[in-house]
Amino acid sequence: MPTPRLFAIVATLLLCANPLVRADTLYSGSQNNRLVFIDTETGTSTVIGNFLSGPFVPPGAGVFAGAFSPDGTFYTVLGTYQQGNTYLATVNLTTGVATHVAQLADSGIQMLQFSPSGTLYASAGNLLYQVDVVTGGLTPIGLGFGPVLGGLMDLAMDSHGSLYGVASGFLNPPPGPNGNPGMSMPDSSFYAIDTTTGHASFLFSVPIPSIMGIAFDSQDHLLGTNYASPNSPLYQIDLVKQTAVAKFAGTGVPNLHGGDIMRTPACAAIQDELSAANALNASLTADMAEIMRIVALPPGQRRNQPNRGVTPLGRAIIDALRPGL
Repeated sequence: MPTPRLFAIVATLLLCANPLVRADTLYSGSQNNRLVFIDTETGTSTVIGNFLSGPFVPPGAGVFAGAFSPDGTFYTVLGTYQQGNTYLATVNLTTGVATHVAQLADSGIQMLQFSPSGTLYASAGNLLYQVDVVTGGLTPIGLGFGPVLGGLMDLAMDSHGSLYGVASGFLNPPPGPNGNPGMSMPDSSFYAIDTTTGHASFLFSVPIPSIMGIAFDSQDHLLGTNYASPNSPLYQIDLVKQTAVAKFAGTGVPNLHGGDIMRTPACAAIQDELSAANALNASLTADMAEIMRIVALPPGQRRNQPNRGVTPLGRAIIDALRPGL
């Protein structure tokens, strides 16, 4: 009879098969303030709705930011660049409607990022803030990202709490010799950001302009989207190799900015459990093959065969069987 645990696994697998809720779905803002989600495994996109169709919309509201809290709530900023009308908001992922939470004192806030522990960070491009998600209060961290950085476009934090940022286009050339500003070029530059001091350290640039959205998936792979393209690619960004390549040439939606990847804890846990079960199954299969190999040998050769069992259990069984073979 199927156990409750088996029912739970099957139910979770069916839930994770739904692209609206499964792990590694990228939610982002697109042209005309639309919320879209992108399947990071296929590159296909779906428009959910308009952020600004709710009952409270600041005048001239523009939407550029997006971040998931650890409990799965999606936050954005309404009214970026609208002095006195900029608000932290939560978003309904079914309709795309944003509901304001609290006013933000800095009208330039255009990026958000939660830490795994629930701390919300924000920036208007040149200074890191810690944000009170209830009051909207902004606490500056340090004095700024640094002298050569003025125009960060998005933030992303991995599962270990390391914060990164991307600056795009001609605004942010990488440092030249002796720390002097480098030559402007159409590129996107990546930085590591210290959440204690607020300082940003240049890592590398790629010859791709207008990467203005970055997010880590459940495997800590960094993905990026393009704001300037009418059919934004989805980029795979390698922080070690210092490269960015198009994972998908187009997602079907234009002008993507900001956003975050929804990582469903239940899906990730089941995926890890299935991976572990598959690994164990492969090991037991190898153990069985080793037992059959020994049994197939002539009797005089069996006792002296090395024990090539993979798992501790497999090696113990082989040791117990060899004297009697």
